[in-house]
Amino acid sequence: MTSGGASAHVVPVPQFLRTGVRTVSFAVPNERPEPMSGVTISVPAGFRIVQARPTAGWAATVDGSTSTWRGGPLAHLAIETFRLDVDVTSDPGLVTLDTMQLYPSGATVDWPATLTVVPGPDDEQ
Repeated sequence: MTSGGASAHVVPVPQFLRTGVRTVSFAVPNERPEPMSGVTISVPAGFRIVQARPTAGWAATVDGSTSTWRGGPLAHLAIETFRLDVDVTSDPGLVTLDTMQLYPSGATVDWPATLTVVPGPDDEQ
């Protein structure tokens, strides 16, 4: 079962990244009336996951271009922050990381998390 988003969404911080290894935080809201039991974040080409940072009560794993945190649970209307260290080699421009919230019932909620890659110090003219 997949349900779409309502008014909130997964918010990455910062929303502008230079190339190199960077930490991105994702504020993940649970709008469903059941506790969230996991979240995945998948990165596009031009990004490599270096580490999924630990979050209290959640176990983090990395499998290729996807990181998964399981545990929690995250209660209805609560927000949790998940942190990901990524190596950014992408050309400057808009990129989307795919996030998916996981629930014990089998339900999932997909959210696009949009960032902008900006030229790094070596790229500036």
